[in-house]
Amino acid sequence: MFIIREIAPNTYAPTPLSRALTDQLFYDGVILTFDAELPAYARLPAYLRNTKHINPTDDNVFKYSHNTELGPFQWLAADPRMHTAFRNHMAGYSMGRPHWMDEGFYPVTERLGGVGEKEVLIVDVGGATGHDLAEFHSKRPTLSGKLILQDQAELIASIQEGERPGIECTVHDFFKPQPVKGAKAYYMHSVLHDWSDDNACKILTQLKDALKPGHSKILINENVVDDQGADWKITSLDLTMMAMAGSSERTETQWRDLLGSVGLKISGIWKGEGATESLIEVVLVDDK
Repeated sequence: MFIIREIAPNTYAPTPLSRALTDQLFYDGVILTFDAELPAYARLPAYLRNTKHINPTDDNVFKYSHNTELGPFQWLAADPRMHTAFRNHMAGYSMGRPHWMDEGFYPVTERLGGVGEKEVLIVDVGGATGHDLAEFHSKRPTLSGKLILQDQAELIASIQEGERPGIECTVHDFFKPQPVKGAKAYYMHSVLHDWSDDNACKILTQLKDALKPGHSKILINENVVDDQGADWKITSLDLTMMAMAGSSERTETQWRDLLGSVGLKISGIWKGEGATESLIEVVLVDDK
């Protein structure tokens, strides 16, 4: 695993990996893996035997493996240590990876420009504590328009005063009607892969109702699984999502079917060099 290296008999030294694990963001990723995910992996075979190997479409694997009535997000929120570990893991997940707002990934100015200062540029739906939106604000400071972060109350409350300058931090449940109407973009990063198709449709429907025809779009920052020769990092995450939430990573066909079922369509898919995740741009089915 290259966590340590032997430099002399009975003498060892750290490696770049072990040094990285001293960073709280990556350290907490290990905590989350061992305490939340591995129990679900370990009991997944027994669960599948008991259910005649029907593909899970809910969080019952997690409930079964942890002997709880709580779903994964409620379970994490109920334990301060695990809640912090999850927050830090999500913050560290994208570090060192190409991001959609980087030059050469998605044509940001071309696709999102022209918004007035009093209009809403981006609503980050389910954006946790705003790491993605803060990075966008830092990398694209000249684009005008408001930046709004939305997530559950406990996550918004954990943001320190002054921690997210230039961003309006608000409480919102994405299963309920979207209160911000007509924004240029509604952005979701690793949100829909947490949910089955039925629940993903409910989330998308709330966003669809807020779109301004010919103006608004939904930006989905997630994996698009290749039909053949899929990246092992994506397929391993697909297994994790099945065990934790009864959900999955999706192929392009699956994305198109999901979006089409609620009156939306894909207007483009972008993927930067060296990136695992893609940016899927979505508009109303009648938009050109």
